[in-house]
Order: sequence, then structure tokens, then C-alpha cells
Amino acid sequence: MEYPNDNGIETPFVLQEDYYYYMYRPVTDDSGGQLIGKYTTGDRTSIEQYDVMLWTPTVLNAKKTVPFAADLLKNIYIKSGKLKGEVVNTTQFDLLDAVIVIGNNIIPVGDIYSGETLPLDVSFDGNNVYKQPEEYLDSEFCRSYYRSLSDYPENFAERIKRRRIFENVIYNLFNNIQGNNRFMLLARNEQEIDYGFIINGKEPQKYSQSLVVVENNLEFKSGEEVEIPGGIITPSYYTGDVGWYEGVNGIRVNNIGQMEFVFTLPGNLEVSEMRLSVEGYLPLYMKYRMVEEANDNYKFEVLENEYEYYLYNTETYQWDEIENNSTVTENPDKYIGAGGEVRMMIKVVSLAQETKDLDDQGVYKEYMRELLSVPEISLKGVAR
Repeated sequence: MEYPNDNGIETPFVLQEDYYYYMYRPVTDDSGGQLIGKYTTGDRTSIEQYDVMLWTPTVLNAKKTVPFAADLLKNIYIKSGKLKGEVVNTTQFDLLDAVIVIGNNIIPVGDIYSGETLPLDVSFDGNNVYKQPEEYLDSEFCRSYYRSLSDYPENFAERIKRRRIFENVIYNLFNNIQGNNRFMLLARNEQEIDYGFIINGKEPQKYSQSLVVVENNLEFKSGEEVEIPGGIITPSYYTGDVGWYEGVNGIRVNNIGQMEFVFTLPGNLEVSEMRLSVEGYLPLYMKYRMVEEANDNYKFEVLENEYEYYLYNTETYQWDEIENNSTVTENPDKYIGAGGEVRMMIKVVSLAQETKDLDDQGVYKEYMRELLSVPEISLKGVAR
């Protein structure tokens, strides 16, 4: 294997991120070892491997800077509860399976080829807006595994390859992007980034997959109308014993009592409307089990707790009861404290109870308790 020594390929056999990379094979006799490889450096670097066992991989690490000058997200804005504007791909790269992550919203927008412009008009309440990375990955590509061979899609190998490109990074990005005004575009690219490899004297067959990540910030200029979707402003972390967090956006409720959450609003925003929402839901693994394992002799039942929801009124010093999905347009300032805080309380009135595992017809029943989503707030107003 040969390649130019100035193309970004990192030298093998040296310390890289706390790991040493060697080509070696253990020797059990007294022969003193067996030569299995040769590394030569110069204008071109070569690596020779001898007596290689079948399917033995060789892994090289590379770092290379490729010019990428484009402000792809500068024309994106939020209005009337929708993501609007356009993505203008002025780069030399095709953006495949592109997705925009803003707050706790994952919005697939499709392919944007080099030189193309993609208009955006996507409602945050739309069916193609996902609130969990796993839902996005399963729906847009495929599941990581299926219980039956017959359930695997015909093009599973291609779908899982595309899924892995995003899966390796989107969980971490999704967790880190909530609670601030950043938003990102992620996209695949299959165009080759050439490293000048020659394998056994020939140019090798290549399979190129890259992930493009572009970041921008929501900016609010004085006097402009502003909309902030859910997930940009996150509530304080609940630490009581009524429930505990499961994942990023879920709470498993185990006791009756009260949970209080505090949102801190930007100081430069004059709020004209606020929407607070929270809902019960089942994680995907529960939904899959209910579909795949239920039969005439085995049933599932979802346990739904009883809740009440409140906002703290800073004028009356009382808790005002609201619905789980409430929009406040009349004097929203009465719910905003001196420090810009909005206090929301969820009262667990009662926990749903299991009845019996085996009914009178001999059908076994398994109970699944729904989770409660972490409350989210979205705002409309004018920047001061």
C-alpha cells in the first residue's frame, strides 16, 4: 500500500488518542519472531504486509482540511410556528439526507445537491418533525435490528450504512444543542476525498461516506418579531423523588407529589405569547414490543397516570391551573418573574394501578407505564 506522505494520513505505530497501533502477530515458539510487515517513508510512504490472514483489516487514520466556504443557514428563520427560508448550497458538495436540528426538533429536509436551493416551510407540529433521535433514525432509515428475518427491508445493508453515518454523532449533538440558540444542518456526502492510495500497484475500489455539519445561531435584532421554538429554552433539572429522568426528554413517574420546573427567559424579549406543553408517551422499544409480541394469549396495557398542570401567577402569588398543552396570549407577563423566570408545576394526582396479570379468559396481561415528557416552552414576542 502506497500513498503520498503529505496527504493527512497519520503515521501508524505511534501514540494516537491513548492507543498504540501496531502490526503484530504473537509467536509461541523460540524462533525469535516472524517478519510480517515493512514500513518505508520518503516522498511516498509504503506499508507492506506479509502472510496476511484472510479478512484481516488494516486501519489507518487520516486528518485532512478541505475548503468549505458557505453560509448555508443564513436565510433560515422562524415564523408562524414554522421553519422558513431556504438553504442555498453554494458548496462543491452534495448534501444528502440533510436534516436540521434546532432545539429538541429534528427536521429532515432531503437532498440538496451542489448548486441547488431548497425552500423551507416546515411546521414544528408536523408529522415529519421528530423529538427523539431514535425515532428519526428508525423512521428515515431503518431500525438497527428486527425480531424476524422477514421484517428486514430488502435494502437493509444500504439503509443501515446511511443510518450509521448520522447515528455516530446525532445523539451527542442533540443532547448538547438543547438549551441554547444554536442550530445545525447535518448531511451525508458520497464524493471522494482523495488520499492517493495505491494498493498492490493498482488504484483500489473506494467507498466514500462523509458527514457534513454546519452550525449557526438564532439571532434577534432589536425591534424584530421573534419566535423561539421548544427546546431552545430548557427548564431547570428536577431532582425530587416523584420521578427520575429517562433519556434526555423523558421522566419516569413513580410517586404522587409535585414536580416544579423553572424556565428562564431572555431578558431582551418582550413576550406576547407563550406556549407550554407536556405529554405522556411510550418509548419506541415499548411500542415495538406491543406490536410484535402481542397475541391472543398475551396482551399489553398502558398505564396512564393522572396529572394536573399549573403556572405560577406573579400578580396573585397563586398557582393557576392550565391544560397540558396551553397557549397564553392574554397578559403573559403575569407568569414571568422579575428575573425572567416562568415556573411550571406538575402535580401527580394518582398513579395508574395494575389489576391482575391473568384475566378470566386466561389471557396474560403485561403492564407498561407511560413516561412523561420534560415540559417545553415556545415563545413569540419582540426583541428589545
